[in-house]
Amino acid sequence: MPRRKRVALPAVALIVLAGLALAWVLTRQPSPNAPCGDGSQSAYLADVMGPAQEIAAQEHDGPAERFALATVLSDQALAQGVQAHNMASVRHELLRLLYNHEHIVRLRVTRGGHLVMNIGGADVLQPVSGPLLLAGRQVGRVEISIQDDMGYMLLDQRLLGADAVLRYGSQTEVSDIATGSLQLPQSGAITLAGKRYLVGSFFATRFPSGPLRISVLIGAPPRRIARQTCAGIRADVYAGVVRRVYEASLIGPAATIATDVVGGSLRLRQALQSGAPGPLLSAVSALAGTNHVIALRVFGGGGRLLAQAGPTAGTIAPVTGALLAPGTQQRIGSYALTVQTAAGDIAIARPLVAAPVLMRVDGRPLPGTPDGPAILPASGVVRFHGQRYAVRSFLAGAFPSGAVRVYVLVPQ
Repeated sequence: MPRRKRVALPAVALIVLAGLALAWVLTRQPSPNAPCGDGSQSAYLADVMGPAQEIAAQEHDGPAERFALATVLSDQALAQGVQAHNMASVRHELLRLLYNHEHIVRLRVTRGGHLVMNIGGADVLQPVSGPLLLAGRQVGRVEISIQDDMGYMLLDQRLLGADAVLRYGSQTEVSDIATGSLQLPQSGAITLAGKRYLVGSFFATRFPSGPLRISVLIGAPPRRIARQTCAGIRADVYAGVVRRVYEASLIGPAATIATDVVGGSLRLRQALQSGAPGPLLSAVSALAGTNHVIALRVFGGGGRLLAQAGPTAGTIAPVTGALLAPGTQQRIGSYALTVQTAAGDIAIARPLVAAPVLMRVDGRPLPGTPDGPAILPASGVVRFHGQRYAVRSFLAGAFPSGAVRVYVLVPQ
């Protein structure tokens, strides 16, 4: 993706908070019921930085990265091209891998320490590598990345509500907030354009090598959070992350792709307009299970359900839209779809917050989700298996209808 840079703002005030450490939880263990007090700002920043670092780590050692690397390393046509020094074949395979929907953004092939070919985005991070084998013999080495700098920044925005600045040495690679050449602290606070931010920084690897410094900026919370317990602050932050993960199923990239495909399906709209049940069911069934669509329901002009495909048990996050007659703006029906299951949503959220995430309808766990305590408060404290937890929750949508309560439990 293209670089996105900002110019420096004048009169930027920098205030480094003494003793603000991301590992504050390792050195300060207040009573579970005591207010977090002077450590509240440190606690808040640490709780944001945990998910921020996990987002970066998953692009280096997560299931998507491992699957993508295995796909590349098993490509025998690529290995044959490298062995034969066939640059046309190598380029063909690398381009095919780059656009095979496994989120690969950069590939680099070497042989005997010499570069064979390098293809993909300019500013990427967290490379992983492995040997390229042919008949059990190494013919080269491949490095890949499944995340670019802009993608990481957008994930911070979407999942944390945070800004990010990525720098290589003194050069800003990408930023969504105007900090200019300001030296951002490893851990501290700054004021930009009259707004106070907490800042945490850590290092990732720039492709193909070298340290990339990532600084995450989050709006400083109000001073009154000092009256909360430290676990309560963490529960609030984590519940916000989990809520954003859920909301990504409604308005994120997968939902955008799914709604574009379903709403734009000529076959579906023609079948709906014809009124023939068989072609309509066939069109709906063809769409379910593709382009992120897990389940799909189609309704007539009067709101009557006409066809459906895909599972409904344990699915969440309904997304709705209108279906228009081909070539006109006349509404002929509507659809409801989902791109997420409860179990899938938890699988995304759980590693980010490192805390139990539960989903229930009328007090009962959704299929594929953990059980947890029999009774949970919407907000408060619960004891389960001898452990105290701070509890926060919010309401989400079940598919095809109804409400799901999502709980986040933070150990005290």
